[in-house]
Amino acid sequence: MKYVIAIPFVLILGALVLGQFRIVRNAVKSRVAGAGRFTYSKDRNPELFWIVLLLETVGLFMCAVYLLGLLFGVLR
Repeated sequence: MKYVIAIPFVLILGALVLGQFRIVRNAVKSRVAGAGRFTYSKDRNPELFWIVLLLETVGLFMCAVYLLGLLFGVLR
């Protein structure tokens, strides 16, 4: 029964991890990090670019750790 309950959570967290990974990958590839009005280019604002990229990467790791915790908790 716990597997049936965990399936929607795994799907949602998997989508979050995939989406955050794409955000970080595109930021590194395009050398522009942030969103909307708070977008920083590596060429114009390198300090803010690295800070925002670090925050995005921390978000990716938080989502991934939460997903792994859910998976290992359900499989235990």
